[in-house]
Order: sequence, then structure tokens, then C-alpha cells
Amino acid sequence: MVREAARTIVWDDPLLLTQLEHLILAHHGQLKFGSPVLPQTRETLMVHFLDNLEGKSKMMSDHLEQNQGEPDFTHWHRVLKRRLEKSWTARLLYPVI
Repeated sequence: MVREAARTIVWDDPLLLTQLEHLILAHHGQLKFGSPVLPQTRETLMVHFLDNLEGKSKMMSDHLEQNQGEPDFTHWHRVLKRRLEKSWTARLLYPVI
């Protein structure tokens, strides 16, 4: 699908299409997470790290929202393998009602 759409664009450098395909295929970063290939460029590795960071940040936000109130720490998060501190910023975002 991406290859077909990208072929409608005039690329100054034909390697850009190959790099775009690699970026899409490798952004999960590990074979066990669904990437058919591992990141082999700085750019692809950066996209993988940023995608991973965004996912973990969302998990933390959701977990903090689900664990409002006392005590100062959340319940154990199975994926993140830790309890999260309900810092003052979390208390501002999710005040106890």
C-alpha cells in the first residue's frame, strides 16, 4: 500500500523510498514485537525509541488515572513492572475528588 502510494511521487533520490519502507517495517524495533526486520539506520532506531516512549507514557498516564486517590503509589503495573509514584504533577492532572 505504501509502496504503491509512494511510487506516485517523484523522488529526487530513489533510495528514499527504500529508507521509508525500512522505517515502516522496523519501527517496532524487535522481531518479537512484530517487526519483520530490525532497525538498521539511526532514523529507524530513533522512530522505534520514540514510538516505545510514547506507548509507555500513555500506559503511565492511563495507570495513574485508574489509580487516583491515596496512597502515594499506584498498584503494580504488570507491563511496566513497577508501581508509579503519584507525584504532585499526577495529583494536578488527576485530583482526588
